[in-house]
Amino acid sequence: MAKTSFSITVDISAQPQIVWAVMADVERWPEWTPSVGAIKGGCG
Repeated sequence: MAKTSFSITVDISAQPQIVWAVMADVERWPEWTPSVGAIKGGCG
């Protein structure tokens, strides 16, 4: 099976630590992006 990948580059006018805090808070992603409907845990 072939592996598919893609990337998108976006310039953001914010400090890296602020951007990382938003991106790392995956449980809140459904609040601000329609492409994510839910997050379910399962690691560990």
